[in-house]
Amino acid sequence: MLRGLVDVGKFTEAINFYHLMIEQGLTPDNYAYPIVLKACYCLHALEEGRRVQEMILYNEVHDNITPNVYVLCAMIDMFAKCGSLRDAQRLFERMPIRDLVSWTAMIRGTLWNGEWLQALSLFRRMRSEGLYPDSVIVATLLPVCGRLEALQLGMALQGCAMRSGFESDLYASNALIDMYFKCGDPRHAHQIFCHMVYRDPVSWTTLISGYSQNNLYQESLEVHLKMINMGFKTNAFVLTSVVPAWVRQSRAYVI
Repeated sequence: MLRGLVDVGKFTEAINFYHLMIEQGLTPDNYAYPIVLKACYCLHALEEGRRVQEMILYNEVHDNITPNVYVLCAMIDMFAKCGSLRDAQRLFERMPIRDLVSWTAMIRGTLWNGEWLQALSLFRRMRSEGLYPDSVIVATLLPVCGRLEALQLGMALQGCAMRSGFESDLYASNALIDMYFKCGDPRHAHQIFCHMVYRDPVSWTTLISGYSQNNLYQESLEVHLKMINMGFKTNAFVLTSVVPAWVRQSRAYVI
């Protein structure tokens, strides 16, 4: 019931249902808490999230119900998305064992709060502890490398993807294309695109907009035409990228 309410976006009703469950003497378990915490961050209800945390701690002491990693990660996610990164960090540092799931939650929460450099620092710390990133972390951090024009770190993330065997992951590949363009390296971006086994509309859009952003308007137009010939529809984002290219091309003909 809790999951059903959250899945359809009835977050307030989910929290009320959670309180009703407690009033009837039922103790929430490690399956219920992540759902309730998701409802809290969707409503930005930080104080309600704190009360849920207090109940989790109470159950741990009095009912011997130890929160598992998913509950702890849900709390980190809740605090970060409610704007309390300090609470998320405090909880993260107190975790007895930090696996890839917990590192991912902390890194994504840090990025959610706009702390790009801190997120990169967390990633380096994770690597120093011997953990390899998965496609989720790589796809999450590559846009940061692009914004900061941190090409070397982006290439290092690509190397991690290759060693971990998910270089062909769609989301990681799309993020790599975008990162290389933002770092002013269209050649490598095009290479990633060419080696993709499967390309979705985001792949084509990223390539078209990347060429346009790097003032390679002719290449942008050519890719757009190929995309249309492949049966993909042009969306508004693609149009904003190819219109400058068409305008520039028209001026060239006029001259």
